[in-house]
Amino acid sequence: MIQLKNAALESSAGKKSVHALRCLNVTLPETGLVVLTGASGSGKTALLHLLALRETPSRGEILIGGENTARWSEARRSAWLRECAAADEALLFADLTLSENAERAAVLAGFSGRDARENAREALALLGLEGAAGVYPDRLSGEQRRLGALACALARKGRVLLLDEPADGLSAESAETVLSLLGEAAADQLVIVAARNAEPFGEDARVLTLEDGQIASDTDEDAEKIFGKVKSGTLKTTSLRYSVDSWEEVAAGKKSADGRFAGPCSVARKWTPMEVSIVSVPADATVGVGRADDPEQGADLSIYEKQILVNKNLLHKEFLT
Repeated sequence: MIQLKNAALESSAGKKSVHALRCLNVTLPETGLVVLTGASGSGKTALLHLLALRETPSRGEILIGGENTARWSEARRSAWLRECAAADEALLFADLTLSENAERAAVLAGFSGRDARENAREALALLGLEGAAGVYPDRLSGEQRRLGALACALARKGRVLLLDEPADGLSAESAETVLSLLGEAAADQLVIVAARNAEPFGEDARVLTLEDGQIASDTDEDAEKIFGKVKSGTLKTTSLRYSVDSWEEVAAGKKSADGRFAGPCSVARKWTPMEVSIVSVPADATVGVGRADDPEQGADLSIYEKQILVNKNLLHKEFLT
């Protein structure tokens, strides 16, 4: 299972920061078909790179199998990269035939020579490329190169298959073959596809729609049901897990700066939300307060851990700003 918690990806352009992804909170299962859709520049490809750990989040966390990837060694990160298969024509070696390219991809994923050859043969057959197995990449048609890159990814048999517009540039027949294969692969792998149009992938696909680097909608039924209740006001939200950037310490017998709280207490004046919980009673989204018998202990916020966690995008934007 892959979890993004308040994950953001940004880069610098002169004195300005360019946000490719903003505060993403989403949980992806072990298997299934997930389609990332949205306009050009919405963050689809950036999210693929983040999930493959080819990019490091500027803020937030990526958890894989419950482990924070920020604490992984280089060897552990490299092992995950071997588990993630991407279809990229640029990865086809010009001095290897298509069959040899697919076999090499399987070897790099950890398969032995015999198993690698069988993986390559099977992947090429699934895509109707048996006749092009002995052909070098520069002698292939554009469609054959795209299918060949996908065959290399399939030959790896990784835990995650990451694809960017896999049906682009293909004939209607080949596109139908690819879409059918991805549906079948999703039974044993997590298949994540970036595509401008999610409709061809069918009703069984989970669709995450990105806008301006954020997840604007998610067709996961449970998530959308809860999100709808939040937006209608049936459920209220409060920040649950967050890093506090600024505390106001209020001494015994004193009032906080805004006069709302009596000491001894610690008032969180500024913080960065990491997760969001949904509760059935209205919450004050403008300030957090923690109290302790001993002021030196600081704020005890553990009580909030008892609330139901729902990692849902945009809630902080809708209710915490």
